[in-house]
Amino acid sequence: MGKKKSSKKKGNTFCATHACRPLQPLVVREELVQNLVASAQMAPSCFSQESWRFEFVYGERSLELVRDALEENLVWASTASMFVAVLASKRKGCVPEEASWHFFDVGIATGFMIMRGTDLGIVLEPLTGFDRNKVHAALKLDKDTTVVTLLAVGRYLADPVDELRHRIRELRDEREDLPV
Repeated sequence: MGKKKSSKKKGNTFCATHACRPLQPLVVREELVQNLVASAQMAPSCFSQESWRFEFVYGERSLELVRDALEENLVWASTASMFVAVLASKRKGCVPEEASWHFFDVGIATGFMIMRGTDLGIVLEPLTGFDRNKVHAALKLDKDTTVVTLLAVGRYLADPVDELRHRIRELRDEREDLPV
C-alpha cells in the first residue's frame, strides 16, 4: 500500500488559522463587518432559524465598555480594533429538552466568520476570561440572550514565540497521513 500525501496545502485557510497575540490595529470599515456577517449567514442552523447574533463593537467609547469586562489575563486583547460579541438565543422549535442546538449553531457560524477573517488576513481570536454580565449590560441585551464568547479582532502581529509555534505547526502539517 503506497503512502498517501497529506491533503494539507499551503494557503489552506484551516492551516493558516491559529491563535496569536498580540494584535496589530486595523481600520474597521462597514464593508469588513458586512463581509464577516455574510460568512456567518452561510452556516447551517436548526430549521434555518439562525439563533445567533453578532454585535460588532468598535469606536473608542464602545471598545472601552467591552475592555472593562476583560480580566487581567486578557490585557493583550485590549489592543483589539474591534470586538465581536457572539450571542445566542433560544428559538421556538430548536430547543428540545435534551439539547440546546442554538449553541451548536452559533459555534458553526462563529467558525465560518473566523475562517473568513483568516482569508482576509485578519485575526478573530475567541476569548474566555471576561465578565459576561458586564458585556451583557454594556450591550443592553435582553434576558433571553446569552453571551457565548467575545472575538478580539485585529491584524496578526509577528511575535517571535508565535512565529516559532506557527513554524512547528507547519512542520507537523507536512507529516504524511497514516494509511487507512
